[in-house]
Amino acid sequence: MKLFKNLLQMSLPSVLLLSMTLISPMIAMTATENYWEVRAIDTMKYSRDRARESSIVSEIPKIVTAAADLNPTHIAIGTPYDSEFNRVNQSWAREIHRRKINVWFRGNFSGWEGWFDYEELSSPEDHHTKTYQFITSNPDFFRDGDIFTPAPEPENGLIGDPRFGNKEAYYTFLRTSYQTCVDAFEAIDKDVTCGYFGTNGDIAKDILTPELVADLGNVIIIDHYVKDADIFAKDIDFLANKFPNAKIIIGEFGAPVPDIHGSMTNQEQASIIDDFLKVMYVKQAIVTGVNYWVLNEGTTAIVTDNLEPKLAYDVLYKYYNPQVITGIVRDTLDDPISKATINFSDDHRSIQTDSQGRFTASIPADSVEIEIIQDNYFPGKQVLTLDNSTEIVEVNLTPKKPTFLYKVRLLLKSILSGFPRS
Repeated sequence: MKLFKNLLQMSLPSVLLLSMTLISPMIAMTATENYWEVRAIDTMKYSRDRARESSIVSEIPKIVTAAADLNPTHIAIGTPYDSEFNRVNQSWAREIHRRKINVWFRGNFSGWEGWFDYEELSSPEDHHTKTYQFITSNPDFFRDGDIFTPAPEPENGLIGDPRFGNKEAYYTFLRTSYQTCVDAFEAIDKDVTCGYFGTNGDIAKDILTPELVADLGNVIIIDHYVKDADIFAKDIDFLANKFPNAKIIIGEFGAPVPDIHGSMTNQEQASIIDDFLKVMYVKQAIVTGVNYWVLNEGTTAIVTDNLEPKLAYDVLYKYYNPQVITGIVRDTLDDPISKATINFSDDHRSIQTDSQGRFTASIPADSVEIEIIQDNYFPGKQVLTLDNSTEIVEVNLTPKKPTFLYKVRLLLKSILSGFPRS
């Protein structure tokens, strides 16, 4: 009998002798990461538009709480960088950092676009000088992991839209602004990501070049509002083809924008936002970050004026807090099956098992059907109902053409399963 046991276990990796309770923690260690490295929620309608109001500082904790409950990696603020607003910037940064969340600084100097009746800046060089001074004079505003954008949508300001003006001036501004930001954070020894200059989709498609993008950290940020998810998907694919080596981050998206979407009920808003998010989720190999615009106030807000969540808030929460599926695919002898394809019915996405037959995926859904395919085996299917915890999946596939040795081992396994364990 001992000989039979040795024969049965011949060529079985020892890892398969572990129970699933031992295997699953090993898988889950890599499964808890979200598919987007940046998951942000924007507060611009409050953090910029109300930056001069005397009550703003006292309101910040409530706004941050509503944003933090989404579990974002970053909360984006649009507070201007002028010294007048230092107290407000500091208050936002302290409250966000206190929640162990990073800040995405998406403000600018008021003179760039004429906010708050500021006089227009004298030149792009003036902007660079002020940026360096703002960063180096306020090191306590920043924490490692933050993002700093010197000029969101820079085409709206002093240098103008490059589609109708001097493209070279636009390129020069972006390169110098990016390097100025990098130099400033090196001077204060903070690991803050620079750049993330959002542009509208047309400028990204028609004006940006691979060489320019490489000089700006190899990241493309688009602030993109379109009618439906099909257009959204095509635009992302266009950028991915034009800039195959760059990360794509959606710097702004949201609905409804009245001129584009018309008016919408809460249900219609939730539905279209879900459509947009599903596009970015399916294209997670291309889209590495998302910033929803905006949290509150404005037509795209996902909370009410009293900060009560709308249906769209729950949709965003689902994508920012995905459920984790981990599992292992084996044959009927419990040998692992590598390079088996796992197809997900909810989004037509596929992943493959590793050399030990293991797989892991993050799913923004309450339930999902998976199909497991490998050329040499009959396919298998499972419907999974997810319950806010890591789902453990074990699948055994039957070979289409089992070898003689496989049949012998299967027979021995069946015989031995009837014997009591020693």
